[in-house]
Amino acid sequence: MGYLQSLRQKNAFIPGIGGVFLNPAYLIRRTLAESIRISAETVRGSVLDFGCGSKPYESLFRVDEYIGLDIEVSGHPPGGKSPDIYYDGKHIPLEDASVDHVFSAEVFEHVFNAPELFREIHRVLKPGGTLIMTCPFVWPLHEEPYDFARYTPYALTYFLTDSGYASVTAEKHGHPAEVICQLSLEYLCQLVPRIPLAGGALGMLLCGLFNVTGRVAARILPNNGKLYLSNLVIATK
Repeated sequence: MGYLQSLRQKNAFIPGIGGVFLNPAYLIRRTLAESIRISAETVRGSVLDFGCGSKPYESLFRVDEYIGLDIEVSGHPPGGKSPDIYYDGKHIPLEDASVDHVFSAEVFEHVFNAPELFREIHRVLKPGGTLIMTCPFVWPLHEEPYDFARYTPYALTYFLTDSGYASVTAEKHGHPAEVICQLSLEYLCQLVPRIPLAGGALGMLLCGLFNVTGRVAARILPNNGKLYLSNLVIATK
């Protein structure tokens, strides 16, 4: 594996400064990693990573047990997954009240039966346990054809409350300027796929230009709270 390829992988989900130039999804991935890092600080005991994929955020949790769960057929290739257990898309193969927390990152836009799964997650949570989840609000179609929905915080709060959770908090993450720059770079990646956006000099320049612009603009421009990248929701059983 080349040096740049290694750096790209290192900055894929929890990007550092190198991700500014190497990761076309830097703005949303930085936002996600920071919100998950803060949420994970108080998590202890056992965690079920629902829709774990390659478990990219496991290192952010300091827990006794970290269990990865995924479905066999999805928009992700099987080689990109490292679950400890599989499920059938409806039933989690764990006992009632068996885990302290459930974590899910950018998964629920890919499930067609979200309310049913919220109830199933509620079943496996211990009393007082939490569901910590993120899902996109503004993002292009991806992992097709398994891309089914975009949710507002109001929809997620309604579904979770209706599923029996005692309390639900929903936060919006990502500045409108970051949304615009992130989508512009994503569009450019799709428009000119032969440009080596993830590694070559031109790609690094373009990534740096859009990513830095988004970050600087987010610091100086007002945020109207209407246009954002991702939802962070914490629901307590």
